[in-house]
Amino acid sequence: MRAWWSYWLTFGLAAVLWIGAAIAAPAGGMRAILAQPLWMILLLAPLVVAGLILIVFRESHETICRLEVARHPWLRYLVGGGYSARTFAITGFVLLGLVGVLIAARLGGAI
Repeated sequence: MRAWWSYWLTFGLAAVLWIGAAIAAPAGGMRAILAQPLWMILLLAPLVVAGLILIVFRESHETICRLEVARHPWLRYLVGGGYSARTFAITGFVLLGLVGVLIAARLGGAI
């Protein structure tokens, strides 16, 4: 259960940071913020941690997902019988891939 809470707290922190950065962005917008290494690290670190949590604790996420589907039948419409550990791992790798693309764009001068 700790892995589930850790993931959602980390993902929530990332959402708050990204929304806050977008609201407080200077004239150059998010590009200006992401051009600063410290801000880029602050914005990307929670996404990296969330991705790693999904990959490392994929089995416990699968168990919790199945328990929640059993508790809340309406979730079946969204996740069927519950996501598999493989699905959680793939989601984690996609999240890490997104971070990699943002870093590559920054290093390539696109941001």
